[in-house]
Amino acid sequence: MKKTKYIFLILPFILAGCKNDTHQYFTVIGTKISSNNPKVDAYEIVSNDLDLDYINLFVKQNDRYEDALDILNKDPYITYNSNTQKSTYYLSKSKYILVNFSYNNVLRSAKYYKGNLNYNDKDFTYDKANFDYFLDSIFESITLINNKVLCCSLFDIFSNEDSKKYVNEINDIIIEKCFDYNIKYIDVSTTTISNGEISALEINNFASSIISGIK
Repeated sequence: MKKTKYIFLILPFILAGCKNDTHQYFTVIGTKISSNNPKVDAYEIVSNDLDLDYINLFVKQNDRYEDALDILNKDPYITYNSNTQKSTYYLSKSKYILVNFSYNNVLRSAKYYKGNLNYNDKDFTYDKANFDYFLDSIFESITLINNKVLCCSLFDIFSNEDSKKYVNEINDIIIEKCFDYNIKYIDVSTTTISNGEISALEINNFASSIISGIK
């Protein structure tokens, strides 16, 4: 997975009321996560008023934590066309907001690296305060717009033991923050999707199953 300089939110828009109880999936992404992901122009999708079942916020961040926070604080809802106003509007109108974190990049936010950045690198120290502040920045912004928020634990997509040992601790922090912000926590730590890279289609399918389960 290529390193990215900015935080991007993937916003799969799920239309309610489709025939045969099916949903159409429209994904607005800031950049490609993997080489085969589609790009869709946000204006093409949100030009009409939609009855949204949910918006899935898939949070990616860059390798350098301070840069990620700086961008998040300036514009936490970066879409394909960087239209914050449209994103905020649809966040407020959606029935649910489901928050997911890119496993690889969340691990990077929870560590302070020395030298070259690599999530399999053993030369790091865990920094809980940084990750606390990162979650506060996201949850505070989102809950001010819409209070029907759900948050997933991290996906279990690593076989590397040095990375796996932080899963429980990081999920414990997410649980604490969900309690602080009255956000429903969903444990998906035993769910495996892909191996290191998550496609837009997989995110859509997973989010749909989560939302269907709480209705």
